[in-house]
Amino acid sequence: MKRVLIQDQFYIGLINDRPKGGKTGNVYDRFGTSQYNVGSTNNVPSYVYFAIPSVVFPIDRLEELYKREFADYLIPSKNNFRKLTEFIDPKFSHITVDVIKVAMESFIKLEKLPVKRLKKDYLFTCQLDRDFVDKVRADPEKYLEEI
Repeated sequence: MKRVLIQDQFYIGLINDRPKGGKTGNVYDRFGTSQYNVGSTNNVPSYVYFAIPSVVFPIDRLEELYKREFADYLIPSKNNFRKLTEFIDPKFSHITVDVIKVAMESFIKLEKLPVKRLKKDYLFTCQLDRDFVDKVRADPEKYLEEI
């Protein structure tokens, strides 16, 4: 039986050459074997944030901020013109992964959200290890850093 994970992580990355932010229950599911790495693509998240303890509300807040602050730059959905995707339109080249990171981390500090950033050393590992979330939860001090 497939384990259901709550979406208590937020990632920022360059996905197919377009900046994107979004929430997930496991970065492995997004980048390891699924939708963002099909065929010859090699998309890796640039930043991953974990809610500590594992709760959904701070990540939902980050997602809402992302959609609100970057709404003018998001690509419209092909299927429903009233909705926006989470991808930044490439014509707005001044909106980079680092610009998104600064906005998200400023909001985390301002709102005092219980969120920590995954250390850079583990970004590639989180993409390859299905059980990495459990390792982070077991020893957050080893894998996470304050913002």
